[in-house]
Amino acid sequence: MTIGLPKAKSKRSKKLPPKSKSTKAPRRLGRPKAEQLDLIPDARPANEKEIARVANDYRMALREQCAALSVAKERKEELLALVKEAKLTPTDDGKIQFHAGGLLIMVTPRDELVRVKDETGDEDDDADDDDDASA
Repeated sequence: MTIGLPKAKSKRSKKLPPKSKSTKAPRRLGRPKAEQLDLIPDARPANEKEIARVANDYRMALREQCAALSVAKERKEELLALVKEAKLTPTDDGKIQFHAGGLLIMVTPRDELVRVKDETGDEDDDADDDDDASA
């Protein structure tokens, strides 16, 4: 006869109902939606006019930057097309480097990267944007 401990009862968790596959946020039962309160007119910053002026300048700078970026992207695509048309031989590491008009131009065709430097070594442009790599 073997003396042993009684078998422990297995602790099973209670079954929960399956989770809803809805992507909607849960409804608040009995509660209305929260509303944004109007700002108190006297609670404005003392330098409101200066803030508005700088905010408008910022918006204009962003617009100018977007316009300049689209022009730069077009020029980069045009430069890549001209370099491909020239059928230059790449170096051992796959890059194409050459001098033109007092500039050192380096192109990595696989990644669509373009770098343009003055022959003195001053770099003017390094267009290695992530969104430009998909051409």
